[in-house]
Amino acid sequence: MTRQPAQERTAKKNGSAWIVRVVLITFLLALGMSAVAEYIEEAVPVWAAVFVLLFFIGMGILFDIVGIAIASAEEKPFVAMSAKKVRGASLSLLLLKRADQMSNFCNDVVGDVCGIVSGAMGAYIALWLSRMSGKDSALLSAILVSSVIASLTVGGKALGKKVALARRREIVHAAGRVLSLFMKRDQP
Repeated sequence: MTRQPAQERTAKKNGSAWIVRVVLITFLLALGMSAVAEYIEEAVPVWAAVFVLLFFIGMGILFDIVGIAIASAEEKPFVAMSAKKVRGASLSLLLLKRADQMSNFCNDVVGDVCGIVSGAMGAYIALWLSRMSGKDSALLSAILVSSVIASLTVGGKALGKKVALARRREIVHAAGRVLSLFMKRDQP
């Protein structure tokens, strides 16, 4: 039996730990966002539910943009900015060093949870539409609402990917700057 180098064992252990963490994070995010969506369905008029739906679609698109930018940006400019103590640069560099995990979190965890919550909000809106227009329109309402949600999400993400690839450095730096508001590590 051959022994694995220490670095390789550590990488496998860290990879397994990330998977466990991402499963737990996803569960907690889905739980929280779903609870908010369910509360909103019970407490607000349908027009407000439409705005909440658009918010979740927008959040999914935004995190997709950040995830693509992190996965495609280079570290070199951030090393130089970090040396010059530019606000957000060292956190941007940290995001890039963990690009696989950050891209997974942004694109898959947040993006998928937003998609699931959007579907739940869409079902509520479709149910409301079918109640307003009669029983025979329930199927048509569900098809129409899910098609609008899908087209807005896919179209927004397609446009977002184009923006993310063209402006990856600025997007990653903006993400680092936002994180610097919450973390003392990157204060100039």
